[in-house]
Amino acid sequence: MERVGGARAKKAINHQQRQKTAQIISELRLEHALPDLLTIAELSRSTYYYHQQRLTEPNKDQLLCDDIGHLFNEHNACYGYRRMTFILKQLGYLVNKKKVQRLMQLLRLKAVIRAPKKYRSDRGKEGRIAPNILMRKFDCEEPNHK
Repeated sequence: MERVGGARAKKAINHQQRQKTAQIISELRLEHALPDLLTIAELSRSTYYYHQQRLTEPNKDQLLCDDIGHLFNEHNACYGYRRMTFILKQLGYLVNKKKVQRLMQLLRLKAVIRAPKKYRSDRGKEGRIAPNILMRKFDCEEPNHK
C-alpha cells in the first residue's frame, strides 16, 4: 500500500480551499448576510475572519524574498541556499538556512550546478613529454628489454 501526499499535504489543500472560500464570501458579503454565507460554505466565523486578516496583512518576508531574487540573478543562478544564507548574513539579515531554503523553493529558484569534468588520461600526440634531464637512453630493439 503506497502513501500519496500524507497528512501535511491534505492540511495544506484544506487551508487553501478555506482561504479561497473566505475570499469568495468576502466578495458576496455586500449582497448577502454573512451568517447565511458561512452556513452555506460550511465555514466557521473565526476561520473566515482569520483568513480576512491574513489577506490584508503584508507578507513579512517580502523584503527578504526580493533580496534573495536580486542576489540570485546577480550571481547568475550559481548560489544555492547555503551560499545565499552566507551572503544574507553578510548583508545584516539574521536568517536561518532552512528559511532561505524554503523561500527559494517558494520562489522556484534553483542553483545551476556545473557538471564535473571527465577525466581523460589519453591526451594523444598533444600530451606533455618531460625533458630528458638525466640523458637516459630510451631506445630498445625488442619489447620488455632495455
